[in-house]
Amino acid sequence: MGCTSLRVRVKGKYDLDFKNPLSEPDSLLTADEMTAMYKDFIDKYPVISIEDPFEQDAWDAFSHVTLTMPNIQWVGDDLLVTNIARVKTGIQKAAVNTLLLKVCKAQVSHLRLPTSVLYVINDNKRV
Repeated sequence: MGCTSLRVRVKGKYDLDFKNPLSEPDSLLTADEMTAMYKDFIDKYPVISIEDPFEQDAWDAFSHVTLTMPNIQWVGDDLLVTNIARVKTGIQKAAVNTLLLKVCKAQVSHLRLPTSVLYVINDNKRV
């Protein structure tokens, strides 16, 4: 599941009805409520992977779902953005258990070398 929660966060909560200009404020969900919703999906459907379940700076929420539901591949695409510093933080916080490594022309200059992220991961395998 690709959630892209970055686009639906409003005042610290998640608005799943964000395209509706009349969405009710009491329908906004906290990170804990989002976690419960993901757990419900996982219990009902054969979910293997969930990408971007929270907005890009919700480190604690990412760490919590990764710890409590370790059999799911938690992917932090927006969380890590193939950025060495964010990958290091993600490893330290055990925020995700799956890396989406995007190697494209635009990011090669950003990473200097695409293998830099792989070196960070290799250096931190013990975590």
